[in-house]
Amino acid sequence: MRNSSNVITLKDRQQNCESCRFRRNCLVKADATRQPRAKSSAAASGCVVRRGAHIFRMGDEFNAVFMVRSGAVKTYWLAADGDQQVTGFYLPGEVFGLCSVSSRSYLNSAVALDTSGICTIPFSHLQRLCLSSEETLSRLMSRLSDRIRESEEAFIVLGHKSADERMAWFLADLSRRQAKLGLKAAEINLPMTRTDIGSYLMLAVETVSRVLTRLQSKGLIEVRRNQVRIKSPDRLKSLAESSASSAISEARLLRNASPYWGDCRDLTAGTRPTTH
Repeated sequence: MRNSSNVITLKDRQQNCESCRFRRNCLVKADATRQPRAKSSAAASGCVVRRGAHIFRMGDEFNAVFMVRSGAVKTYWLAADGDQQVTGFYLPGEVFGLCSVSSRSYLNSAVALDTSGICTIPFSHLQRLCLSSEETLSRLMSRLSDRIRESEEAFIVLGHKSADERMAWFLADLSRRQAKLGLKAAEINLPMTRTDIGSYLMLAVETVSRVLTRLQSKGLIEVRRNQVRIKSPDRLKSLAESSASSAISEARLLRNASPYWGDCRDLTAGTRPTTH
């Protein structure tokens, strides 16, 4: 975590962990049968990061992974011309920085989209916990597996679907992730800008606004600034899953060709945004 006036450290770690609503989703939560709670809690430290502050930058030494406790984080990759290519958005309860585990430095940058609570999990602590706790190792493997699956799907969606299908997939994915964390699936907060969404979905920013308006006119969603209410979950899901079977099949074939996709999608740099 970068030292900055934009970062406020939370001193009482254990109380911080005990009161966290996402404790059950924590990568280093205590193993009920093997891992003492105090030891597990000590592996993570919390802080509050102000909007626009970086948690890490591409090229920084890799020494930790992070979990969002509140707020939201985006990861991005810098193209040769200096433009940002957004590679992922992370919600409360989700872990980021995992794509850099095999590297000595972070492969992308992470910045808070809003004032956010962030838990830092030193990788050395995580390694020790994995050696002593099967539960922690299993959770880590599960997170990595989820990232591979999601990355394959995103790779195909962004390369083969229309603007409307991409947006439907994006909103349906956020809804699914919120539901998985025990949050309201139909009420989506979009802390990111339209420019960020366009960068992530490979769409021109004007297209992002037009597509949201189009989906709203069709009765699938209701948009109020940065709030989206899903009015017809089944229709949105159907649009998001258009040609899904062929897309997933292609994704399986591309697994080995893009092992670091996900929040490190540098392969897309230079791809022109879609305009419809």
